[in-house]
Order: sequence, then structure tokens, then C-alpha cells
Amino acid sequence: MAPEFETVIERLSKGREDLIVFAGGGVATGTGVADWKELLRSLDEKVQINHIDIDRVEENQYPDIAQKFFDHFSQQGQENCYYNILEDKLNTIDSPHTTMQTEILKTTNHVITTNFERSFETAFKYHHENDLACPCIQYLPSLSQAVLFHGFSFTYLHGSIHARAIIFKRADYDSYYPSVSSNSNGSDVLEQFLRHVYTAHILVFVGFSFRDTYVVRSLENIHARLRLNDERNLQFHHGYRPLLDNIQHYAFLKRSDITNSAQLKERLALAKVQVLEYEQHKDWVLWFKRLRERTRKASLLADALDI
Repeated sequence: MAPEFETVIERLSKGREDLIVFAGGGVATGTGVADWKELLRSLDEKVQINHIDIDRVEENQYPDIAQKFFDHFSQQGQENCYYNILEDKLNTIDSPHTTMQTEILKTTNHVITTNFERSFETAFKYHHENDLACPCIQYLPSLSQAVLFHGFSFTYLHGSIHARAIIFKRADYDSYYPSVSSNSNGSDVLEQFLRHVYTAHILVFVGFSFRDTYVVRSLENIHARLRLNDERNLQFHHGYRPLLDNIQHYAFLKRSDITNSAQLKERLALAKVQVLEYEQHKDWVLWFKRLRERTRKASLLADALDI
């Protein structure tokens, strides 16, 4: 295991109760649920728009392509058709889960995800099949910090297709990330929630590629506002301790992704997100196992010292 992995484990083993996993599509790989490209392809099968080849679309163009499909349905008075197609592909309450998801749920009680599919819930039922544990589940646009005081929680940051409230097309992103889009009519509920977990908890990003520029820029904006707040308080309040001094988050990223995006690691570091590079998924799965082992040892030692 890489030395930086062990260093972070040592640091987190003393306060794992604040750890929240921020999960992207990578943790659901292998479940068979639809990814972005499959969802777009399903829309394309229903209504083919000239000059769009889904297989050649770059990831940063996905929301724009989704917007084109939605606009087409809207012009025909068939917005429900747009959502019905997506719901058919995402209706996976009983979808299989992965060992990666199980390892995450063994390590933390709280998961935030930008995924629409619900395989984490299946993994939770499997992991807690012999007890009465029940997670608190919330979706955009109703995001509350209160769920983080619940025993277990899942936060679907980009919404639920069942409520017809999801962040998928460009207009959705612009509406729910107003600090990025400068949309004065947008809702700040998502970014307020993100600001809270960024400030009060330790985030570990897993299976999240950071190609979602709205999330990256939102984190950068949150960091910038906190930095400005710290600078002002240091100027006028003697003995003030900067909030940013106590903030550090982590992101597992595949080494090849870092190589292909040289600036990403630097941008994340400036936003107080330390990148942990890995070669294979099993590397970060092992990290979660080691963190649990180290935490148990630290807890036993603390109990022994209290006797």
C-alpha cells in the first residue's frame, strides 16, 4: 500500500465518525445499471436528432446533449416521455450491488452520491439483513443537514428520477449550481448542503472522476468564500482560528486519469482535496479495510487508557 495511503489512514482513524463517502458512478461499475451514455442512447433511440453520434460525445457535452433531447420532447408537448425513458432505465431499486459498495458501508454511515440508481440501498439491505437498521434517504430538492445526525443516511445529491427532479440536462445544472452558472433564479439548496459537509465533515470521494465541472467549480467557490471569511476574521478578531486550517478532504483517482488531466490534481489540492492515486479498484477497497482495522485498534487503545 502506498505510503500516503497509510498516512491518511493514521490521520482518519482518530475521527472516523466525521467521514462521509462521496460516491460517483465508478462504485456502481459491474451492477449493470445504465450510465450516462446508455441513458443518452435510450433517448436517441426514441427520437434521433441529426448530427448526434452518442458514441463520439465527450463527457463534458453530456448535459448539452440531454438538453437537446429534452427540448425536442418539450416542443412536442411530450416532456413526460423524456422522464419515462430515463425512469425505465433507472428503475433499479432491486439492482445488484458491488463489493466496493459493501466495503464503503462497512466503513461509514453516510453516503452522498451523484448517481441516480439505488444499488447502495440494496447493498445496505444485504449488509444489515440481520438487524433492524433503516437508513434515512433524501433527494434533491429536499436536502437537509439533519440526516447526518441519523444513524445511517443516503443523499442523492442530483435527485431522483421517481420525483422527476434530477440534474441531467444543462438547465438542471445551471439551476442547482447558481454559484457556477451565475443563475440568479437558481436554487442554492444543493450548494448550501455541499458547503455544510465541506466545512463540517471529512469527504472521501470514491468512483468520482471530477469530470463534472459543476461539482469541481462549486467546491472551488466554497473554498474561496471560506478563505475570504477567514481573511476578514483574522484581520478583525485576535486569536481567530481559520476554518480552512481544519478542513481536509480526500479523493481516490486512478493514476491514468491524473495523467490525462495534469491540472486536476493541482485544482483539487487548492480546494483542500488531497488526491490518492491508485492503479486498480482493489487498492482503495483495501484502504477502507485498513482504515476499519486501524480505527478498531485506536478505539481499543483508548478504552484501555480509560480503565
